Amino acid sequence: PPLLIGGSKFDIRAYILIANTFPFFVFSRIGHIRRCLVPYDIESEHKKAHVCNDYSDRLEDEDFDITDHLWSFDEFTKYIEAAGIHERIPGLHRASSSSIRGYVEDELQRLFLTVFLSAKDKIRRANGYWSLLGVDVAVMDDMTMRVLEVNTNPSVHYDTKMWPRFMAQENLIMMGEILELVLTAHKASAEIIKARAAAREGNDAGSDAVSPLHYASPSPSSKAVIVTAERPSVFSEFPVSSDAGWKWLYTDAGENTTEYSSVISLCGS
Repeated sequence: PPLLIGGSKFDIRAYILIANTFPFFVFSRIGHIRRCLVPYDIESEHKKAHVCNDYSDRLEDEDFDITDHLWSFDEFTKYIEAAGIHERIPGLHRASSSSIRGYVEDELQRLFLTVFLSAKDKIRRANGYWSLLGVDVAVMDDMTMRVLEVNTNPSVHYDTKMWPRFMAQENLIMMGEILELVLTAHKASAEIIKARAAAREGNDAGSDAVSPLHYASPSPSSKAVIVTAERPSVFSEFPVSSDAGWKWLYTDAGENTTEYSSVISLCGS
């Protein structure tokens, strides 16, 4: 069964940013919590008891109070801690907002990497191609998670008439971070492609540059994988930090003989 907040269903809106497709530079980020405003009953025929969609609710009802519908992720972690729900998380004996956030981020990484790997071979690859995906995730009563849907055109408003002030500010900050990541990925990709061409031509100028792209395939026994945290120097300029909220999810670019796409298993065999 789903985990309920005050008797209502909810989902987590999070994001996958494909900052470039050749090579892949992929990041993920937690967004916010979307609550259903109608109490949950599995037999209820009321759509809003089962589906959380702030945008459609707002369009259908001009008086809809979106502030009751959206929570910041900090509000969510405080609720989980105060309600003792964290005790359902294996190994999480001492609850804190940071430990709960860490658990959720790890679970989302597993889900998102599975989603990305299942679709990456269908993505058109060229330097400068990028995409922002909105991912809606359901939380089960045992704190496990399920992907509900992936949106290719997520709504990211920063109008306070449409969103609560905290959301408008968060979205504006996030869009600035996205711009930085995409531009940095474009620059890094151009350097990698240039070095690859130089290496092919046997040009000495390319001997100490980034080697051709490396592609690392996860082993058949791995259900999901994640890149190692150690970054080659070519990625040092990426504005990724714990403060920004973006996490490295995947890349298939490497430097010299070290594959940055070396992976470790998250889900085991």
